[in-house]
Amino acid sequence: MIVAQAPLQLPFAPKPFRRELFSSWLLRLAAANCVTLEELLAGLQASYPSAPYAFSLDVNLDHRLLKFMASFSRVPFTTLSRLSLENQVSHPDSALLLRFNDNSRASRLLSRRLGYAFCPYCIAHQSFVHVPWEWAFACLLHCSVHGTPLGAGCLSCGELDPLPLGLIPVADQVPCQSCGANLLDDYTDKDRAPSSRTVLEFERSYRAALLGAAPDLDLLQGTSSTQFRQFVDDTLRLVANLPDEQPLARCGKLQQAPGLSRQELIRTILQLVLYASTDCDMYERRGRQRKSLKVWTSLLVPLTPEARRNLARLSRAWPSSLQRSLASALAQLTRIDSFYVAAAPIHSVRDLSTNTL
Repeated sequence: MIVAQAPLQLPFAPKPFRRELFSSWLLRLAAANCVTLEELLAGLQASYPSAPYAFSLDVNLDHRLLKFMASFSRVPFTTLSRLSLENQVSHPDSALLLRFNDNSRASRLLSRRLGYAFCPYCIAHQSFVHVPWEWAFACLLHCSVHGTPLGAGCLSCGELDPLPLGLIPVADQVPCQSCGANLLDDYTDKDRAPSSRTVLEFERSYRAALLGAAPDLDLLQGTSSTQFRQFVDDTLRLVANLPDEQPLARCGKLQQAPGLSRQELIRTILQLVLYASTDCDMYERRGRQRKSLKVWTSLLVPLTPEARRNLARLSRAWPSSLQRSLASALAQLTRIDSFYVAAAPIHSVRDLSTNTL
């Protein structure tokens, strides 16, 4: 526990960037005043004892905390309130957000911040390194500006929170805040597989849906932003939490090929969208339906009957074509389950009742 003394107002206060995460600005504020993030919040509590404790530094920020932080940093309250994720994106809590798995370094308060992947080309041109909100969404794998894959962590030391927030890049040098390796060399000099145009269009539509715009996908014409987001968010949670997988490792922890696990998740969801499309002739449509049933079955088989019913209820808010594909898969599984129940030997039931008695 840190016992701190601090002035009522900090001497230095960097201006927040548009679309920046609140925790990113806090780290830059701490760096500008030569303290750690933990020490900064302890100083706020010392100067303003009525300031509430912030369990999250990015989502559902308490207005009282923002008011005290506005007084402490001399940054207007309205400016700070815009940094809260729910004020930048509609219903962020329904999406799958990146989280840090390693909480060992208390100074940067990893357990209370969102995780992120980053674009090396973006940070090379930022006046101050900072984290835009879109880097924290598990569904967004590519930079919206450059179209390049987002990097997860430092390739040299494996640090999941490598950005030196608060420092100015000099001569294209952005050092990892843990080991000092140049993050630009790690990613820009490494061969990266070209991304599918369809994947980029899918992510662009999802990014637009986060801001309330309808998806710009020919395969989902007439679909609202709410319907598209609901399907992606629900299905991404379903795919990421399969019983034979490790959801935290797939969506947050650094892998040998950063971003590969999330690419697999998005590829599965994109397949379901492609297979549900009706922009083809009857024969191709039947082939897509068979492929869609195969993908859905692989996702639904591990689920309990109650979980399947819950998913069916959630699907009422999805695009109609995807509702139908899920309903077909659920109906097929119901028929298969009924067949095996009907084919079960009668004596096995009698033996079970005898053993119970």
